[in-house]
Amino acid sequence: MRTFEQIKLLASEYDSLMGERNTILQGIEKIYLVIDTAVTEDAGQGIKRTLSTDGRDAVLGITRILSAAEPRFHMPDEQDVLLTTESKASQVETLCTALWKSMSELNGSPLHFDIVLSAALYGEVHIAVESMEEIAAGSKDKRAAKIAATNPVSARVINPQNGWPVFDQFGQAAYYSTQDMRWSDIVSRYDVTPEDHKDTDLLTVCEWWDSDQHLVWIEGEADPLLEAPNESGELPVACAVIEGGRLFANGAYNAYTRQPFLYALYQSGRWNRQNLYLTALYSQVFSLGRFSKLVYHANADDKQPPDIDNSANGVIALGPGENITPMVQQLID
Repeated sequence: MRTFEQIKLLASEYDSLMGERNTILQGIEKIYLVIDTAVTEDAGQGIKRTLSTDGRDAVLGITRILSAAEPRFHMPDEQDVLLTTESKASQVETLCTALWKSMSELNGSPLHFDIVLSAALYGEVHIAVESMEEIAAGSKDKRAAKIAATNPVSARVINPQNGWPVFDQFGQAAYYSTQDMRWSDIVSRYDVTPEDHKDTDLLTVCEWWDSDQHLVWIEGEADPLLEAPNESGELPVACAVIEGGRLFANGAYNAYTRQPFLYALYQSGRWNRQNLYLTALYSQVFSLGRFSKLVYHANADDKQPPDIDNSANGVIALGPGENITPMVQQLID
């Protein structure tokens, strides 16, 4: 069994190895959140910053369609010798549905929406399942015991940028994750001295699971918050790569094993080009609308153009054979 210091070093190595994956996921996340710092607005120069929402609209469309209906659970009798009657299968299905609803309530939003969004946006899904009984046993918050009485488990979807699954030939061997937590949340869950930090302090909590042990620690701290054996030998975190695969792995942690829905849009740079194009287009439209140009057709070579009255129902005085027309300009040739 590894020591705490060995686990911290190993977790740091996995963090470094999967840095390229996170760089790609961060770029894709910016497309979804419509963040492009390369394009800025300059009112003095008439630049109207306009960003493309195509990527966000596509991901939201997928997420809304696939998460519109509540998940339905089905347990065929013939697949489990313990379920000898249809009524027993029905009871298990009813229990699963009730558990899913209670986990969604604890999550604060439908759990399946977060799962589908993670799959569509990041091409990867990490779901952590925790025993409410174990949480209540170590928590100082009175609510934990009340929740544990009616909800045996809780679940949360982890942002793949904060999770590092370790796979080998036998499947998932370990899981490391980080989470920013307020000190008040840490105090309510772990055995710590409340006076060590302010309640509003935001700290990075690291967690490691493997078949032998479970560790939790605050980044930069010398001692763990929790160090316990993994008695079941199972990992309570399910991870799946939705798009991509080991076919693209030149190394064990090659970033190209993850290829989310917006991967091509990000890698090609097309989204950034769209933002430049739209900004240039709408800046020109604004310029033409605000500073429109007119062509004056005079009836003599040395005649000056008349005064333009831009007020409502304004009148322009023109001589015989004179004319004023808008200047025709092409926005994009």
